Amino acid sequence: MRAPVMSSTTSKPDPVGAPDAYGPNEGGEVRAEQTFRAYIEAFNRSDVSGLAALYAADAVFLNPFSPEPLTTRDAIRAFISPMFEAYSDMTAEVDELLADADRAAARLTIRARHTGELRRPGGAVAATGRTVEMRTAEFLRVEPGGLIVGHERIFDTSPVLAQLGLDTG
Repeated sequence: MRAPVMSSTTSKPDPVGAPDAYGPNEGGEVRAEQTFRAYIEAFNRSDVSGLAALYAADAVFLNPFSPEPLTTRDAIRAFISPMFEAYSDMTAEVDELLADADRAAARLTIRARHTGELRRPGGAVAATGRTVEMRTAEFLRVEPGGLIVGHERIFDTSPVLAQLGLDTG
C-alpha cells in the first residue's frame, strides 16, 4: 500500500494512484515523489545500478555507516553494492512520505536477511542468516530533472548490530 503524500504547500493529500501522481509538475520538473518512489522500487529489486543512476554525478549522500559523506555517483555505488551482497530479501516499506517539487522526506521500515559477508571497518561479519529490521528517516533533494543531489539517511545503528548478534558498545 502506498503511503499518503502530503503536499507541503497545500496540506491536502496528493491524489494517490492518480495517473499524474508520478508525473512532472506544472513547470515540467520531475517531482521529488517520483524520484523517491523510483528509488524505493530499485531498492526493492536490489538494483544497485538503477539506484546509482538516480543520483547526480556530484550528489552528496550521508549515511550512519559511512564515516565520510559520499560525494560522487561512483562512491555511492561502491558504498551500497556490498550492502546488497550481504543481505538478501531486502525490502523498504514507505511508512510516511512528505514531498514537494524538489524535496522528499520519508519514514521507512527496511527488512533484510543477512546471507552474505558484511564488510565493516571493524572487520568482516560472516552471514548469520538472521533477519534484521530498521526504521530510517530519509531526506532527498532533487534537481529539476529529477536526479538526487542530496540524500541523508538517519537511523540508529545499534539495533541493527544487536539483531546480528554483534557488540554495540
